[in-house]
Amino acid sequence: MRQSPKIVSPSPGGLEAIDPASDPLAGQAEALPPPAPLAGFWLRLLAFGVDVAVLGIFGWVLGLFLFDALARLGLWGRLVGFGGVLLYFGILNSHLGQGKTLGKRFVNIHVVDGSGRHISLLRSCFRIAIL
Repeated sequence: MRQSPKIVSPSPGGLEAIDPASDPLAGQAEALPPPAPLAGFWLRLLAFGVDVAVLGIFGWVLGLFLFDALARLGLWGRLVGFGGVLLYFGILNSHLGQGKTLGKRFVNIHVVDGSGRHISLLRSCFRIAIL
């Protein structure tokens, strides 16, 4: 049976403090894996080049079939391209795509946060929107 830790006098903010000597879970903190090394500039550039090529080919094929419709949109048609780029990088760089776009898969790198976990979809979309 797990025993409750001893609670000492309340702290100034009204929160109760736990006496570390009586906490049965003290010292059992989950160890984090060591951080992975950061990918170098040239690997990142190569991955980005592959991604640009993939998006370029997709845009070219899309243009073959939808050129007139996209041309009628004028400058607003660029939002279609931005939306495609946002979806591609946003989804694939997040936990949904395991942090790997096609270019990152090619060079075997991925996007993680400071603790080594894949980033959320919202954070990934925000990340690409400001780039």
